[in-house]
Amino acid sequence: KKLTSEVWNHFERKNIDGKRKSIFHYCKKELGADSRNVTSHLREHIKRCPKRVTKDLHQMVLTTNKNKAEGKMSIGNYAYDPDVARRELANMIILSIHYL
Repeated sequence: KKLTSEVWNHFERKNIDGKRKSIFHYCKKELGADSRNVTSHLREHIKRCPKRVTKDLHQMVLTTNKNKAEGKMSIGNYAYDPDVARRELANMIILSIHYL
């Protein structure tokens, strides 16, 4: 059967001692893979394993360093602040009216 879940990008399936196991690429931990609903606990291991080197980029944004002279970019968490967003929108409107 074709493996369609995204979790299989992080695991390898093997038969060990007659039992089906899933081996995590990063920490080499062997997890059971006997049941039909096997991907749930594999997904949880991906989230919790401290050896995992990749990050989930869905909630990350590209930001510049505080020291703009360096010109470096990094990926980090972003906390939405409605007051800051409102102030920046007002500044954008004011500047666009000024240049008309």
